Amino acid sequence: MTSIIADYEFIKPSGSKQLAARDRLLVESLRPGKPENYPIAAEYPLVLGPAMPENSICVTRKGVSPEDGGFLAHANLWMRKMAAGESRAGMPVVKLALVGNVATDKNEQGKGWMRTLLGEIEREARAKGADAILLWSDLAAFYAKMGFEPGGSEFRIMLSAKELRRCGRPMLWVPDGYRTGQLPVEMIQRMLQLRSMGFNSPFFQVERSVEEFVELLKIPELALFVGHGESTGTTAPGLRPVDFFFVVGKGMDMQGVIHEWGTIDMNLLMGAAGVVAEHGELDEIMILVPPAIKSARIAALHRASKRIEQHAMAWVKPLNPETKPLVERMLHEGFIWGLDSI
Repeated sequence: MTSIIADYEFIKPSGSKQLAARDRLLVESLRPGKPENYPIAAEYPLVLGPAMPENSICVTRKGVSPEDGGFLAHANLWMRKMAAGESRAGMPVVKLALVGNVATDKNEQGKGWMRTLLGEIEREARAKGADAILLWSDLAAFYAKMGFEPGGSEFRIMLSAKELRRCGRPMLWVPDGYRTGQLPVEMIQRMLQLRSMGFNSPFFQVERSVEEFVELLKIPELALFVGHGESTGTTAPGLRPVDFFFVVGKGMDMQGVIHEWGTIDMNLLMGAAGVVAEHGELDEIMILVPPAIKSARIAALHRASKRIEQHAMAWVKPLNPETKPLVERMLHEGFIWGLDSI
């Protein structure tokens, strides 16, 4: 690896010119082939949005304006809390530093900039009291050298559209207004409640507010479906109680993948997924499932599955020896849903 010979500094970009320079780096690294002005910040509204500049950290050479020379590397640091799904009194809570949008300028790769930036990420995460750093990456060898290890797991279940059609056809609709933040608060609260059902207790999740969920649902190329178990009736769908919901897609990521969901009955959700697959002329659709799911639900998924894979949920670097066992327990017995990833 070539050593870094220039002085450098860390910057949290602010102002339109610095944010534009950051976004150009991210588009070039993470969305190759897209135009320079591709709105990548819209895919990550809670960490790249103009109201959240403290979540971005960039490396630049001292004395070189980012507007002129660009940024050398970038990553997000997003502090979150993980707790039992209902945040029950007396249940433990850990502070996680979620890291994402990791990118290095193509002309600066191999010079150690990302290693340097991750060192700064860790310093700041420790200062903020984080119990662990989490990130998502396929670069296993690199992150293992940086002290990261696989943490938690998820099932990736490929469901057969043909088998899903045997699960029935529940009432299903796309709610008006979710792309513009106009969903009723009661519906969002119901969805947050539903995604805690049907799992072994306690079930740990990253805490998410109604306001955060509203922003996340605005991500481009994201489809939200909700519904209930009755297939007939005269009451308008939007006035019925929501019995299930699921989210497919997230910007350029997770296309064709159900990555966040909740339901009172697994067959309702599976039947609705079959309807979506049918309308999309899909032979199969993937769903991400926490291993903490109850046995009856996983059995239902097995019956409709074409194949099942189990993967590590994230790369984890514990920062506090005293809370390391608790972090490991939460990741084993809980889940970080797709919309919480950055």
